[in-house]
Amino acid sequence: MLTMAYLKHELHGATAEENVDNEHFDWHWVKMAFASPNLYITSLAWFFVLIPLYSFSLFLPTIIQALGFTTVKAQLLTVPPNFAAFLCVLLTTFFSDRIRMRGPVMLVGSATAIIGYAMLLGSKSANVRYGGTFFVACGVFICSPAVSISCGYFGKERVKLEEPGTILLLALRSRTAYARPGLDYM
Repeated sequence: MLTMAYLKHELHGATAEENVDNEHFDWHWVKMAFASPNLYITSLAWFFVLIPLYSFSLFLPTIIQALGFTTVKAQLLTVPPNFAAFLCVLLTTFFSDRIRMRGPVMLVGSATAIIGYAMLLGSKSANVRYGGTFFVACGVFICSPAVSISCGYFGKERVKLEEPGTILLLALRSRTAYARPGLDYM
């Protein structure tokens, strides 16, 4: 019963109507979304977080294979860095929720990823370079939930999913996966 009351309240959105079916679309709010700097700031944040995340996830087997492992073994060796990243995401989302700050968590994640990339690029040892994949994975995966949570809260106001700006942000965010230099197979 309490859950249904909460859902009714959340679905209510910005309208004064009791029933969401009575809410009508208005282009005014779409214009307001495009005029809001929040849309552009959060879109840029997503862009700069998701490019490293998608590219690392895509190229991790190739990176590991370049360390001298066979294709099958390289695929298997992608599991430990991704599992470490999973654990880091759980810990950092819990921690950032406790301290109610996302920025410092994203800074730590970015620094961790930079350390990992330095290990990958600066070392000749396969073990050190494989260790660098753990740092990169933990660093880039930490930032995604922090930006996701931060996009939902800008300042002290909670962004409602019914707002056109949020929907537009989600659409722009999902297009980040397609930002790449070569378009030869499209």
